[in-house]
Amino acid sequence: MALEKRTGAYALELLESVQGDTESNPLLSYVNVSPYKSEAWTEGDYDPEALKRSLSSKSAQGSSVTLTESYSAGPSISEAISLTFKSGNGDSFNGSGTYGWTESTTASGLYSYSENDSLNFSWSYLGDKTSTSDDLTIKVSRSLSEKGSDSSGSGQASGTETFSYSISALGTLGIAYSVSGQTTWGGSYGSLGEKYTSTGSISAFSYKNLNDGLTVTIASGS
Repeated sequence: MALEKRTGAYALELLESVQGDTESNPLLSYVNVSPYKSEAWTEGDYDPEALKRSLSSKSAQGSSVTLTESYSAGPSISEAISLTFKSGNGDSFNGSGTYGWTESTTASGLYSYSENDSLNFSWSYLGDKTSTSDDLTIKVSRSLSEKGSDSSGSGQASGTETFSYSISALGTLGIAYSVSGQTTWGGSYGSLGEKYTSTGSISAFSYKNLNDGLTVTIASGS
């Protein structure tokens, strides 16, 4: 066991690394925890080599952060991470993610795999407590399920991704927005080439803009 001393700033650095994935999650660009990394955080024991890792830390400014991670390997691989942060000012973040991978090869040479991932997070920024004009709330939920097989250079794959995004910033940006839906795909490949199809659908959508008075709502089944 190689215990190391880590502070809450370490956990917030992990959050910033996730924040950098703005290409697939553009709402993450509104998440900013940089100012809190410089707070005076307490140290906690952390074992980076353990299959299960945890860290709790508080700052002199009243902020707190809790990080838990787990990892297992064998015939299948699974990873999970959970991060909870609350600043002394009332800003908060809750995030969790999972990753699962299973693969196998039969005696006849048939290779198959399956993958299941998920990502959930919410960010609440209060800013100036005396007003709600700068309040900001963001929520993101994504899940992915994929499976496939291959034998002698021919195979097939299929998958489904569900998503839900929302942002409420009527004070700062003058908008509120939410959308949810799913994407499915599937196909095969081999000596005759590849053939894949993909379909996407929106199950619900809403948009409100105070700047131009526009409101759009599409309910599920509409």
